[in-house]
Amino acid sequence: MHKQFKSVVVVSVRTICWEKGMRPEDEEHEIIEMGICFLDVATLEISGKESILMRLHRSKVSAFCTQLTTLTQEQVDAEGIAFPLLCSQFRHRKLDEYAWASFGEDHRHLIERECLVRDAPYPLNALHFNVRLFATWHLQLAQEPSMARTLDLLGLSPQEEHRAGDAAWSTARVLAMYLEQVRSFPEAVENVEYL
Repeated sequence: MHKQFKSVVVVSVRTICWEKGMRPEDEEHEIIEMGICFLDVATLEISGKESILMRLHRSKVSAFCTQLTTLTQEQVDAEGIAFPLLCSQFRHRKLDEYAWASFGEDHRHLIERECLVRDAPYPLNALHFNVRLFATWHLQLAQEPSMARTLDLLGLSPQEEHRAGDAAWSTARVLAMYLEQVRSFPEAVENVEYL
């Protein structure tokens, strides 16, 4: 099996948010946190959950954002790292050598946009799996479901916490379930080597 398919890097991105119509004119959506974990394709084991805070440059953490994410401006100031540094760290860890997945295309778009704005190297592989789209097809829904609805329809319990790493972990669980179902069709996997 090609290296990029041995493990999937599962990513979830959180951005700054405001109540509807309350965004200050001089602020914009900016990545506040990136969650990652790893799904081993052969064993379907999930590991290495991380939630990494980003240092903000164009926005401040609103009270509404804190209510949704539990993150505060003080936390971000104390623990956040610069987005370009995160990209360099991901590339140093060779995460760009593996396929990656997220729950929706918006995560990919946000990372691409931040890379352009911050002149940072793209930190992930070109091969991206949209797990939300898989769920929409599999569940035969007219509209793309939320993560909460997807977990509920699939009979999976939600994560206790509300950090980006927890969202990545939930996404990995959904992807693992689909990969397991694909393996239940022998003709689909009879020629696949996992080691």
